[in-house]
Amino acid sequence: MNKLKLLFVSALILASFSYAQAPDDSTLVIAQSVDASTFDPAEIGSRNEANIAQHIFATLYQASPDGEIVPYLANDYTISEDGTEVMINLKEGLMCHDGEALTAEDVAYSFNRAADPDNGFTGNTPGFVFSSLGFVEARADDDLTATIVINEYNPIALGMIAEVYIHCKDSYEAMSLEEAATNAIGSGPYRLSEWIRDD
Repeated sequence: MNKLKLLFVSALILASFSYAQAPDDSTLVIAQSVDASTFDPAEIGSRNEANIAQHIFATLYQASPDGEIVPYLANDYTISEDGTEVMINLKEGLMCHDGEALTAEDVAYSFNRAADPDNGFTGNTPGFVFSSLGFVEARADDDLTATIVINEYNPIALGMIAEVYIHCKDSYEAMSLEEAATNAIGSGPYRLSEWIRDD
């Protein structure tokens, strides 16, 4: 009798899944057990936040499945003779989700905003990446060239630079820190259209 009840309950569960509406081909579904607490790219500090943020925000470089650091927003890079400046050349035609062109100014802003002590960020970028990198400052040399200044030569610099989420200066300068925590204006392949907390 118990076996029959179990089979009946299992059949009801399977039937309920068949009635759930499947998303269309333009919808990405990511299931995880814990919601994000912020979408501010400089404050993201947990795996659950990063799982989503890596789709919304692009980085200059990415780690391939075999651990190789490969260009994403960047074309290539050069390192100064003393090893303290990493000059990154961006791809042409990049766009922010706000419709603005993504330039070296946005790259420099993304780094400097995360490092600004007045913002009080404690996420992965200022809390781990910058201390590991020896970050000093970032600057835009021209529209397609950003320079990341570090305190000394660092053999893992490119891997650390690949951890920083690039976001769009004009949109973030127009938002408060509270607004930025819930309004992701990214540079990656997907846009955040709606966030229903804990759903």
